[in-house]
This record gives sequence, C-alpha cells and structure tokens, in this order.
Amino acid sequence: MGKFKDSLPTAVQIATIISLVALPLVLHFGQARSERSIATAELERQYVQMAVEILRSPPADNVDRTRLRAWALEIVDKYAPVKLSTEAKEEILKGGWLPPGWVPDGWFPPGWNPE
Repeated sequence: MGKFKDSLPTAVQIATIISLVALPLVLHFGQARSERSIATAELERQYVQMAVEILRSPPADNVDRTRLRAWALEIVDKYAPVKLSTEAKEEILKGGWLPPGWVPDGWFPPGWNPE
C-alpha cells in the first residue's frame, strides 16, 4: 500500500502534464475540421447557386448549351436531398427551364418566403 501512495502524486503530475498538452491539440484540430466543413458547405452552396442560374436561363435559339446544362443538372442532382427522376432530367436538358422565381423546397426555413 505504501508504494501506491508514493506513486500517486507522480501519476497525478503526469496526467496533469498530458492533459495540459493534449487539450489544446484536440481543440485546435476540432476547430480546424469544423472550419473546413463550413468552407466546404459554402463552396457547395455556391456551385448549386451557379448551376441553378444556368438552368434558369432560357435556352438560346442559336447556342447549344446542352453540355453546360448537363453539368449544371449534375451539380443540382448531386447536392439535392431528393434526386431528380430520369424523365425530369431529360425534360430540363431538352430545353425545359426553371422559371426565375423557382427555388427548391427545403432551401429556406418553413414559413419564410424568399420573394
């Protein structure tokens, strides 16, 4: 029992030193991960916004924007909680366009009207 009592203060000192070093490291890496996640979400939001703008613009008669619209459709579908059906994708690619006031459901809090 004497050895245990003698080693207890040393163990407490070691644990204190480890916690003083480990805690700031854990906080630093947690904060960095959180900031990276926020930056990624903002970038994704900007891509979706750009894609929706492309899909909103009515098709031009003399310009083929099929590949650009296909890319925009992929972006919207990638980040959408509900995926577009194959038929809906084909409709949009054929020239169906999103009207200027169109906003996907769930992008704004319930009861909030963006217009």
